Amino acid sequence: MNETKRAKVLENRNGLILLIQKVIIIIALILFMYLAFSDNMVVAPFFYMSLSLGFFISGYLLYKKNSIVAQKIAFYIAGIVLVIIAFQDLMQ
Repeated sequence: MNETKRAKVLENRNGLILLIQKVIIIIALILFMYLAFSDNMVVAPFFYMSLSLGFFISGYLLYKKNSIVAQKIAFYIAGIVLVIIAFQDLMQ
């Protein structure tokens, strides 16, 4: 009985993480479309940050599924690179 409760809690937590990931990716896509149609580069760091957060969440979900290590590392590296790009854009 206790194991089924724990499984439900973990399933709900994973569902919430997936929902957060989908919302962040949608925000990144909206910011990308805004960047594509306007020359306002003020939102570029926010695009990079939201996209990097999406990569971090993808890496975390792969970590929870015990999948291939190279995939997890690739997602984390992509997230770190995008965070560095965002900070460089903010400093300029």
